[in-house]
Amino acid sequence: MSKCIKFRNKVLTDVRGISCDAKSVKKRFIFCAIRGATYNGNDYINEAIKNGARFILLEGDKYKVKNIDCVSYLYS
Repeated sequence: MSKCIKFRNKVLTDVRGISCDAKSVKKRFIFCAIRGATYNGNDYINEAIKNGARFILLEGDKYKVKNIDCVSYLYS
């Protein structure tokens, strides 16, 4: 069953899942690039894209990737 997610007035159709582990990302997943104490998820964005990520949610500055929607967020 397809899912539809709306974020910042952009509708993402046919989203299949969400993950913060680039290795578990599959086609049409959202990848959450979380910065942790040991690893920075931004370092794994390219791996997530190769695995089929359709959308990237990342911490910090916007990241430009052709044909991939990226949204940045900041912790306060």
